[in-house]
Amino acid sequence: MVREFAAAQLRRLGFAVIEAHDGPAALERLRAGDPVDLLFSDVVMPGGLSGPQVAKDARKLRPGLPVLLTSGYPAGALSNQTLVGQGFEVLNKPYRMTELAGRIRAILDGKKRS
Repeated sequence: MVREFAAAQLRRLGFAVIEAHDGPAALERLRAGDPVDLLFSDVVMPGGLSGPQVAKDARKLRPGLPVLLTSGYPAGALSNQTLVGQGFEVLNKPYRMTELAGRIRAILDGKKRS
């Protein structure tokens, strides 16, 4: 349900969305050559791989792929600095659709969050 809700939000914002039900499926989509401009993933994922692990593996397949991770964990429980240090952007939940749109647009335009 979370994935479907996020995908619906992104489509309402005008973005093309390729969904994957878990981390391994997302990596398969990348291996298959699907055009992807940004990887948006929750930190906690089904299928045995975390969002950060999917992001690391995705970058092995597509170096430089922008990544936006989202999490409902409090900032103290999740090391956002570690994720940012790996080159991943982090959007904490709950977020508004305007926040999601702004972060994705900034990432796609090549601007880092300050």
